[in-house]
Amino acid sequence: MLKERRALTYGTGLIAGFFLTRIAGLRFTLLWLAASSFAAGSGAALGGRFAYATQPGLLPLAPLLMLFAPAPTVFTAALFAAALAARPALAQNQVANYGFGQPGTAAYEHFSFWTNNGRRSDMQYAYGKDRKDFQLRYAGRTCLHGQLGFKVRFPNGHTLYIVPSGNVLQVRTAPTTAPKTFAWEYEGPVNGVGTTCSVCVANATAAVRLLQRHYLR
Repeated sequence: MLKERRALTYGTGLIAGFFLTRIAGLRFTLLWLAASSFAAGSGAALGGRFAYATQPGLLPLAPLLMLFAPAPTVFTAALFAAALAARPALAQNQVANYGFGQPGTAAYEHFSFWTNNGRRSDMQYAYGKDRKDFQLRYAGRTCLHGQLGFKVRFPNGHTLYIVPSGNVLQVRTAPTTAPKTFAWEYEGPVNGVGTTCSVCVANATAAVRLLQRHYLR
């Protein structure tokens, strides 16, 4: 009877140890995911986004989890596979800014052309000393005097015709009117003073290239 009790106790201990080992492995996995997500600056380890998987520097370390965890469960492996399959691309916004006239004056005009993840996105127009803003709508491509351009439309239905020419934009209120020339605008520190614009294109050439790739196709 004593031997039977010892065997039963030993067997129960083995079963308990088996499950405790797997629970420990799962806890290690969750802690690793949380730490990786925090290091990536996402602040959401298991919020459905798996931001840690978008970081190239952290992703190669993920397989080590399977080595250090005592006994990863099937759920842990499935969680890791889902993270790899569902990792989102980092949003990459870019903007090309163009202006006419002197900022801070009544005659000043400004355009902003945005892309988001390699696709045409928002467009804004501003004018005047206080920069009154309007959201524009893309109205398709056009061709004026043999040059490819595109149209933008104001909320009131007014349409502008925009044609990239060299490193500037020729903007018309109608196909037959004289154009107004807008030049690329730098937005960033001047003589070490100011804030860097991380989403602004680097120069006039890059600005025209953005329009050619995303607004003329």
